[in-house]
Amino acid sequence: MLLEGATPQRFGDLTVGLIDGWWCYRDTQRRDYALMPRPSWLALFGELGFADAIAFPGEDAGPVMRQQAVYVAEAPAAPGEPARWIVVPDARGVADALEKGLRARGDVVERVDAGDEAALGAALARPCRALVHLAALDAAVDDSTSPETLMAGQQALVGGALAIVQRLAAHEGGAPPPLWFVTRGAQATAPGESADPAQATLCGFAHVVAIEHPELACRRIDLDPHADGEASAGALAGELLAAGSEDQIALRGASRLVRRLVRGAARPASETAAEARIDPARSYLVTGGLRGLGLRVARWLANRGARRIALLGRHAPDERARGVIAELEAGGAAVLVLQGDVACAADVDAALARIAAQSGPLAGIVHCAGVLDDGVIAGQAWPRFATVMGPKVLGTWNLHRQARDLDFLVFFASGASLAGSAGQANHAAANAFEDALAWYRQARGQPTVSIDWGPWAEIGAAVDRDVRSAGLAPISPADGLAALEFAMRGARPGGPFATAQVGVLDTDWSHLSEAEGGRLAPLFAELVAGVRAERPASKDPVAPVAPAESLRDRIRAAMPNRRLALLRDHVREQTVKVLGLARAESLDIHEPLRQLGLDSLMAVELRNRLGKSVERMLPATLTFDHPTVAALVDHLASVAFAEEIVAAETAEVPVAAAAPAAGGLDDLSSDELAERLASRLDRLSGPENP
Repeated sequence: MLLEGATPQRFGDLTVGLIDGWWCYRDTQRRDYALMPRPSWLALFGELGFADAIAFPGEDAGPVMRQQAVYVAEAPAAPGEPARWIVVPDARGVADALEKGLRARGDVVERVDAGDEAALGAALARPCRALVHLAALDAAVDDSTSPETLMAGQQALVGGALAIVQRLAAHEGGAPPPLWFVTRGAQATAPGESADPAQATLCGFAHVVAIEHPELACRRIDLDPHADGEASAGALAGELLAAGSEDQIALRGASRLVRRLVRGAARPASETAAEARIDPARSYLVTGGLRGLGLRVARWLANRGARRIALLGRHAPDERARGVIAELEAGGAAVLVLQGDVACAADVDAALARIAAQSGPLAGIVHCAGVLDDGVIAGQAWPRFATVMGPKVLGTWNLHRQARDLDFLVFFASGASLAGSAGQANHAAANAFEDALAWYRQARGQPTVSIDWGPWAEIGAAVDRDVRSAGLAPISPADGLAALEFAMRGARPGGPFATAQVGVLDTDWSHLSEAEGGRLAPLFAELVAGVRAERPASKDPVAPVAPAESLRDRIRAAMPNRRLALLRDHVREQTVKVLGLARAESLDIHEPLRQLGLDSLMAVELRNRLGKSVERMLPATLTFDHPTVAALVDHLASVAFAEEIVAAETAEVPVAAAAPAAGGLDDLSSDELAERLASRLDRLSGPENP
């Protein structure tokens, strides 16, 4: 891009024109004045290999606008080695078209099937630009898809992606290639738009890949479901070659959309007046209804006027559940207790048949059932995914296919599917299915909402977790049920809900910028910007707050003999935060971190914290290879601060033959005294004196 004068500038002639340089141009064959006209510039761009050169405004602009022009042209590609790509192909033609386009520009494309670990290992032995995963483009569902077919497809898609991520994370011999997960129509981008739940599970899984393995630079791109293979491949190639900072992109027609979480605004009364109606003459089913959240929802339904409530659970009701059931029945509700697994189609059929026979027509379902089997991606396996997907994928699909003509269907999903949660890759994938199915149903006029809950207080799977360390506060049951009622409102009675998906979390979002160390994920940019805009400005004029110094800046500013101690203090401080210890001084830097309680999820968090501090990607096996704070410090000093610490320690310095007598200190300057004291303190806090 170039801004240049395009016509004679008389003011310039009278000012800079007084110096010889204004007139000392050599290309007299192109011009007879110091400034070249538009046609000469455009011709020059063409001669130099620039493409699509344009000048604006053009020659036909008015007399003032004609005096200057902005020239835009595409620079010629620099010669170099052809890029190499690894592609996990689809069977619908996108991989074929993408390969054709990349090869046309001289690149090399190597195809690898998702389940061929040997071929993937061989492909990763050579440097490549990125690994592009297209297998999700073959996944799709419609109402005729059987539960068995659905889960077989999930095992191939998500199970295959899991194996690829584990192989990339264990890659040796340099940084692994960036990873692109490609879907088509897996995400809804506007009200009323459908989504494909079979592909959406990969999106949920990918959110956790991005958290646990930042070294893979995982990007997610959702292609236009209405575009053909050629157009999709062309758009995808453009994104691959640009590879900007956005990591979640959707292409719709000529529009390029980026994914953002935004604060839910209060809707106008005309949109919120239509509440979901509870009909006392019809029945309502709560899955997972014999424990925590399900029992709360049953009470809420009864308080809203429901008189026929069915509670489905895998186990017989315990003492607490029996107490709630007795309370509901004392209040006038008829409660039908059903035992069965919502993931089993036969159990769902039997439950619906009993409801129809004993409670009357079914009007609505609140699906609260779910199980957890947390673990970092490196330690996961498909059977653990299948366990978590049971109630969330199979159960949700069974309810969708077998329960017809409902007034509403509500999914209790998880905030993990919105943005990911370390250690919950299977949970995020399973809940993303529910989110997409809600969009799928709403697009077909069936009132459905998926609520991505944060942790609840007193009840739910997160009761025993320290969620505040992640910047979240538990949702009180009263607030949660109020949010449930709000989410079930629509624009008109009996019509679709106002939105198909909503996240409900108790947080002020300000913790995000601090947790990211200044490198905020694009997904949260608008939320954090909104928080900053809402903060009241101080009435007292104060100087702007300077950004915090990086660890590298602090180390460079320290005296050479203090740098290693500074790094050691930082690593110990981060380790204490992850372990939840009270004081950094209480941590023995030589004690194995596993003995101090470091589990695999903590290891991921510590690796990510230290990676941000040292401004580089660290291997997933960091705490395994360097199991103590002292070992971590030595490793980071050598790989991240070799110039600042290692070089300073190995540099030759004059050493006195003997310690100076006390009287000799009088001859030292204040700076020399400070350095000598710091050196003595550093030795006292060294590895030999922990």
